[in-house]
Amino acid sequence: TGNDVAAALRNGAGRVDAVDIDPAILEIGRRLHPERPYDDPRVVTVVDDARSFLKRTDRQYDLIVFGTLDSHTVNSAMSNLRIDNYVYTVEAFREVRRRLKPGGVVWLLFAFERRATGDRLYAMLTEAFGHPPVAFYNQDVRALSPSGGGGTFVTDRDGAIEARINATPTFREIVAQHRILPQGSALLASDDWPYLYVPGRAVPHLYLVVMGVIVGAVALLVRRHVGTLRSLDWHFFLLGAAFLLLEVQSVSRMALLFGNTWEVSATVIGAILFMVLAANAMAALVPQRALP
Repeated sequence: TGNDVAAALRNGAGRVDAVDIDPAILEIGRRLHPERPYDDPRVVTVVDDARSFLKRTDRQYDLIVFGTLDSHTVNSAMSNLRIDNYVYTVEAFREVRRRLKPGGVVWLLFAFERRATGDRLYAMLTEAFGHPPVAFYNQDVRALSPSGGGGTFVTDRDGAIEARINATPTFREIVAQHRILPQGSALLASDDWPYLYVPGRAVPHLYLVVMGVIVGAVALLVRRHVGTLRSLDWHFFLLGAAFLLLEVQSVSRMALLFGNTWEVSATVIGAILFMVLAANAMAALVPQRALP
């Protein structure tokens, strides 16, 4: 809604690119923010997925700020595909590093409720930048985390962030009082496994319970409609499973290429359904032929 943009303008930024996936959020900022940051000619607003913008832009930045891109709450932490999944991967952070000018800084605010999530972010930034970030709890954002503040990670392109922070007494004192250090090794999230909130490479128990309930309910509700059917048609079962895998994989890959928006998902699902309809139409029109 414009708070980060207003802060950048107050501190003398010459240009600010404000990227948000939701045009309604930008509109709220335009209408209601008391400092009117989006009316400033130095500000360029972009409606796009953050990862998509990073892949497409050729601009270099002095500062890249990750605001709280999603709710960051445990209520939805087991979700496999969130709108910010591909923003928090090692490959994404490497793209961020390439978008920095010499001496450029990344500032990432993330209200993690599980310490393991913070450790994973710390390890991913270390892997992508080649040196560990400076991490601390921001006490000005107390409402975001039960730990007493918003987890904040600061790093730079050149590996001098520790010295730069120590050169500023106030900043050095804040970091020293609320510093975050990793508690152990962490499994890194990547574009091939972008599940920041999932503890390990396994299906979460919550998913297994929900799927079991659905299967049991379906079995009870449809039994009276299937007559004497007592066996599963594996041919059609595997066709259905393949269709589901194709759809999920396509949505995930297109989200990585073009951004995780509703338009991208709707286009992919619509294209697959059209392909299925066309295949059935062709099967109805073309005479059957033996596979050999």
